[in-house]
Amino acid sequence: MGTTDWISAAIAAGAVAGRRRFPRTVQIVVTAGLVAQYSVTRGRTALFFLYSPLLYSRLLASRLLASRLHVVRRPAPCRSPVSCRLRRNLASRGRATYVYGTSFPSMEQGAGMLSTLFGLIAVTEAVLLTLVITMRRRQPDWAFTLLILVILALIWDNTAVAIGSTIGEGETLKTLSIPRYVTHALLVPLLIMVAVGLGRRHGVRALAGRTAPAAFGLLTVALIIAGIYLDIIGLDLQPTHYADTLRYTNAASHGAPIPAVITILVLIGIGITLQVRARQPWLLAGAVAMFVAAALGALAFWCGNIGELLLITGLWWTATRTVSLTEKVPAT
Repeated sequence: MGTTDWISAAIAAGAVAGRRRFPRTVQIVVTAGLVAQYSVTRGRTALFFLYSPLLYSRLLASRLLASRLHVVRRPAPCRSPVSCRLRRNLASRGRATYVYGTSFPSMEQGAGMLSTLFGLIAVTEAVLLTLVITMRRRQPDWAFTLLILVILALIWDNTAVAIGSTIGEGETLKTLSIPRYVTHALLVPLLIMVAVGLGRRHGVRALAGRTAPAAFGLLTVALIIAGIYLDIIGLDLQPTHYADTLRYTNAASHGAPIPAVITILVLIGIGITLQVRARQPWLLAGAVAMFVAAALGALAFWCGNIGELLLITGLWWTATRTVSLTEKVPAT
């Protein structure tokens, strides 16, 4: 069992002992944690709470959790009369789906305006692009230049998904989709160097000098090479429908995008350093939001795009603070 399983069991035991339902906020947190854990493990681990009569009686039976479940297809063997009874009740309501003993929402139902959402994300990123370009004109810096390139790639990505259903299947949309994967492989790892540059502007000693930038530069190059091998070589684009969106996805891709995951983890590390040394939490907040969104992306791919927007916003706000600090230094 993982940490989330033990926490869930403890909450259930406490709810039973107190003979009351746990507060809804706690239920939401537990639900989000379990969904994130399922996304990361991709269903390889059967979660303990699905077999616990305590959790059936106090958590899964609650309206909040029951409303997040849908139709039963492959039920795991019942471990107790309580679990069998709950399973039958949920099945009769058309709310529960058990796949290898694990039930989670598809998160696709009711998502009928995703094309509009992607369009709004693209427009927001265009606004951020304008703000970053303005900052670069005021304070020229290579970190801002790299950030501009990444934002351009994200704008293209979200725009292609937003207009996919309008264009329809065919060579046109397929051609527009190729840059989505090429730019992600080549440009996303550059965010590491963007974070390094922002850390240096904030005076973080660990990132000063030439050693740290050189080491992070080598890591960035290695991640780009890995991205080329994993995402560009052997790229096999196939049309994929989700809600009202149409996009081409890489059928040759298997598992999590390792270069992107490593990039996010490095950004979290640099964000922690910025928070400790410079009291700037925005990079850390954006990177953590991206990490959580990437985990949820296994259930709903649009979560990852929202996470990218939050990450870029955190980088932009951190960059804004560095520009303000620079402009406050009196001339000598």
